[in-house]
Amino acid sequence: MCLRFLQSAMVGVLFFACTPKQQTYRVEGHINGLTSSLIYAVTTSELTAKMDTIIAKNGEFSYESSSDSLTSIVFQTKTEGFSAWFTVWVQNGDTISLSGNANHPELIEIHGNEINELLTQFRQNHKTFFLSRDELGSDKKDELYQNLYENICAFVEEHPQSIASLVLIQDYLMESENYDRITEALNRIEAPAKNSLLYESLNEIYRNMPEE
Repeated sequence: MCLRFLQSAMVGVLFFACTPKQQTYRVEGHINGLTSSLIYAVTTSELTAKMDTIIAKNGEFSYESSSDSLTSIVFQTKTEGFSAWFTVWVQNGDTISLSGNANHPELIEIHGNEINELLTQFRQNHKTFFLSRDELGSDKKDELYQNLYENICAFVEEHPQSIASLVLIQDYLMESENYDRITEALNRIEAPAKNSLLYESLNEIYRNMPEE
């Protein structure tokens, strides 16, 4: 009996060891507020860009593809009055789920790996900013933006190795045009985020910014 158990255990170990790593990723979504059933998925590598067309049914869609490394997918669609887009970070083996409203693309919740989780949590923590920024007077808006920028710097300090920090610098901090603040944030970035193409791209933009 012991021998049979050991043989079974060995077969299980060998099967596990020989099982190839999943060579695709999958994104499953439910998005409200769409005015078109068409969703475009745009992926970009060092050399090429690819666009796939997805058909959503009652706001639900799925997308499966593969990538040799961590990559971003920009999903573009239409909602009432404007085109909406949101970005998902994926690599082979990931199953990503997302849900939300196309009228508030920055508040779409994306789950499935650390980068998406961190970005979703940050944006949900700043829901008031994203829902009200276009309706406020300039003084209140400036106050909200300054609070956002300060919280991004705190986020970078807490997560210096994450691509999520670079995404927040790119999407929001760069528009502040505050040279000192951007300098401080980029200087805090560590590997592996520091070895990414996104970091190189942000550094190039940063180097061409006029100092205050």
